[in-house]
Formats: sequence, structure tokens, C-alpha cells
Amino acid sequence: MVILITMGGGGQSSHNASLYNGIVLDSNINVDVTQSTNVLGIVNVKKFYALDLLKDKYEYIIILDSECEITKAIDVYALCEQFYNNKILYGNEVFPNYTFFNVNIIYKTCKKYFAKHKDLHKINDKLYLWFNQLCIFKCEYLHEFFDITNLTNQYEMLTFWDFDYYIFMYYLILYKDFRIVDMEVIASGGALECDAFYPQHGSKKYLSESFMVCHLALYPYLNKENLFVIHHKDRISSEIHYMSLEELKESSIYKIGMLYKNCKKSYFRYLKLAYKSLKLYREANKNYNTLGGIVDYDIYKQIRELKQTDIYQNGLFVENLCTRYANKNKWYARNKILASLYIFYKLIKRK
Repeated sequence: MVILITMGGGGQSSHNASLYNGIVLDSNINVDVTQSTNVLGIVNVKKFYALDLLKDKYEYIIILDSECEITKAIDVYALCEQFYNNKILYGNEVFPNYTFFNVNIIYKTCKKYFAKHKDLHKINDKLYLWFNQLCIFKCEYLHEFFDITNLTNQYEMLTFWDFDYYIFMYYLILYKDFRIVDMEVIASGGALECDAFYPQHGSKKYLSESFMVCHLALYPYLNKENLFVIHHKDRISSEIHYMSLEELKESSIYKIGMLYKNCKKSYFRYLKLAYKSLKLYREANKNYNTLGGIVDYDIYKQIRELKQTDIYQNGLFVENLCTRYANKNKWYARNKILASLYIFYKLIKRK
């Protein structure tokens, strides 16, 4: 039998919480918040506490964040069996200095529970594993896992960096012969938890792998045979994602940026720039992709470089002005000349 446990991020519980039995943390367990790293340790304490409480009642336990959606009916028990038969953990490279969390702290903190293991050096720290697979715990293993790590006797000292399933994945690698498979992509965190990832060297490996979980933005691109959980539905960024260099250059932001670049810096030219930009903005298709997706890494690097240029940044600045002063709910937006004058004023102030 399999049980799914949902964990909220604190505050309000999910709307379905009343349909299920809850687990209340023992009042005698107090996380040591006197150390700054321990303040958020509760996110890991509550998971280990629930696992310890339920380990003798089920064959498998899957822990999900409350901001997840189960997309279809599927034989979850069979998937758990398959996961433990295949013994595969998916990993990916992460951008240096550009991740959700400091991955090196995660590695170091989670490894400490196995410091004396003779094969600890074999763990590949070049690939990040978090949320590239469902957090599936085999209850048969939990007794040994807790004996080795002694986690249930040190709840008070757990920190934010004691990532629950990361510690368990290290256990699976060191004691149960699990291996890490390189997804051949790079991302800002775990590839499948992010709103975008970038295949390297033209790799299409991600198309042939059978994942069970992903971010909403990635769902259209992946093999859906075993894919039944969309997670991090609360993590939709405001960043504009371009799928190609051509798409970026066709955007109103880039075109306005080119107008700005070619504008001779005089009052009359700024007024003309304001009027033309507003006209271009109103005629353009502004349904930008802020959800994300999958783009080849070499193309992504070109897009990123272009987004950092003055052309794009100036275009973004002016388009934001157009968005503000073309708002139909504002009285001045009804008059193109008046709206252009507001934009012109902001351009002069910036100068």
C-alpha cells in the first residue's frame, strides 16, 4: 500500500486538508531557533517525524508539497516498485552561483550522516538530484535509515539544509546500489523543479527518459507515460522566456530597444521615440511566455547575452513605460498624444 503525504509551506493549509487525517508534531519537539540556520529546520523535522510515525503501516510513502497537482489516475504502487527495481536517480548540472539554494551546503550537510562510509567519495556532487524524482520512501528501508543517521534523536538540531529526501537518496546510493543518471541538461536547480532547463550539446536524452514529476512549464515537452505529478505550481516567475533568438528579435521589447538605440538624443527625437514606441507596443503581440520551457543551452546563452545588452534593457524600460501609460483604465491613456507626453517626460528624466 502507498500513502501520499502533502506538506504545506506554512501558514494556510491546502483546501483539501479537511478531507484527510493530519499528523500533529509532538509538542515536546522544539527546533533550536537560536541558530539562524535552524529557523527553517522545521520543514525537514515534520517530514522525518511523519515518516517515523508511519513507517510500519505502509509499503511506500510519497511526500509531496501541497502546491502539487496529480494529473491523472495511474498505478502508483507499480511506479514505486519500478523505481526501486530500476535504482535510478536523475541528476543535472546547475548554473554556478545561480541556483535556488547553495547546492554545496546541501551536499556537505546531507553527507555528514554517512561520514564514515567507505564509499562516500563515490557520490557525484557535480549533478544535483533534488526534485528530479518523486520523494518515494520504501518503508522497509526506514528502520535501517534512521538507525544509521540517528535523525529521530536529533530533531532539535536539524537545519534548513538537512534536505530530507537528499539524505535518503545518499542512503539509497551507498546502501542500496542506486546510481545517478545524468540528464545532460543544465538548470538553476533540479531540472524538473524549474520552469526551464537547457539541454547541453544538443542532447535529446530527456525525451527518452520516463519521469514521474515536473514543473508545469516542462509538462508539454516530456514523455508522459509515467508523468502524473506537477509540482511547484506556486513558482511561476515573471521572467520572459524566449524559445529562440529570432523570437527575441521579433519582440516589441527588442524593436523598441532598436528605436532607442537609433534615436538622436534631443527633445524632439525623444518625443518621436515615445510616440513610435507606444504605437509599436499597441500593435505588437504581447503574449510573452513567462511560463518557461526547454531551450538548447547554446541558444539559451545567446538569448541571455542579448537580454543583457543595452538594446534589450532600454527596450524593456520603454515598454514598461508603455504598459503603464497605455493602461486603458487611466484617463490619459485614451489620448495617444497625452500618453506619449507622459512617456517622453520619463525619458527626459532618465536622460
